[in-house]
Amino acid sequence: MNGYKFEEVVKELFEELDYNVEMTGKGSDNGIDLIATKNKPFNEKLLIQAKRYSKDNKISSKEIQQYASLKQQEKNVDGVVIVTTSNATVNAKELASKLDVKIINSENLHELLEENF
Repeated sequence: MNGYKFEEVVKELFEELDYNVEMTGKGSDNGIDLIATKNKPFNEKLLIQAKRYSKDNKISSKEIQQYASLKQQEKNVDGVVIVTTSNATVNAKELASKLDVKIINSENLHELLEENF
């Protein structure tokens, strides 16, 4: 599955989780692949980065810093989520916690897909 198809899978997953999801389009996303919103039980807006990585290619601290800054690109953002087919390094996980970046790794992703499809 290519990266664009992976974005479509992530879009469908968040739609199953009752979000309205917009794909930002190839090449013009400024690091944002998907914008997920919902209005019930309250307004929420998530910026999602989908990373189809091999098992050994982990999300780095540098990527966490980059994606944490996505909040500055949009108004009224409640969170940044990285969805990956891999995982994150220990340092990246610690930094993500400090910068309030959520990571859905391969294990979490597999569970979510099984629960919702």
